[in-house]
Amino acid sequence: KAIRQFEGTISGLSWDSQNERLYSLVKGEDERTCIYELCLSGNAKLLKEERKAWRRNLSYNPSTESLLFEKWEMPLDIHRLHIGAQDKQLLNRSGIPAVNSSHWDWGISFAQKVNLAAFISDRSGSDELYLWNPQKPGSLQQLTKLGGPNILYAQLSPDGKKLLFQQYWQKNYRLICLDLHTGNTITLINTELAISYPSWH
Repeated sequence: KAIRQFEGTISGLSWDSQNERLYSLVKGEDERTCIYELCLSGNAKLLKEERKAWRRNLSYNPSTESLLFEKWEMPLDIHRLHIGAQDKQLLNRSGIPAVNSSHWDWGISFAQKVNLAAFISDRSGSDELYLWNPQKPGSLQQLTKLGGPNILYAQLSPDGKKLLFQQYWQKNYRLICLDLHTGNTITLINTELAISYPSWH
């Protein structure tokens, strides 16, 4: 059963398990980007609408009732939208040191149970994974030192103990699970086919 039909491309979804609400990013053909709050009944509430500003990879933070997402401008950055308020650029204005003003931060994923977020950044010179507590700006921790392969997507487990990420390397797509306690990785899938947005349950 379809909860809701939209005209456009859905570029991000995030589930609020406590209140059974779904947040959706929709990019319309008229270059509008809209953020919606959806109920399972199909009712939709428009939270924000903006023209010519593409957003992706939505993640809900229940402790602050805010949404984290990436905003496709130059440079690519992660923003926060408090429900019903104006969004603000997040990483460059919260005390986290940036290597330079041209680095890209994207692929934000939030672990609702432990108030941790993971994201992808090229601030070290290559695509790497970082862990961060949004309530503690100086808590940035680099998780990987891959030094080359492109990271396309990351998804933090609800308890913040493991991280799924997708990597493109030697014409193959790999889905890898990183144990944040031990640092060990397991390759779950290695295929020529693109892997679309895996998720934890």
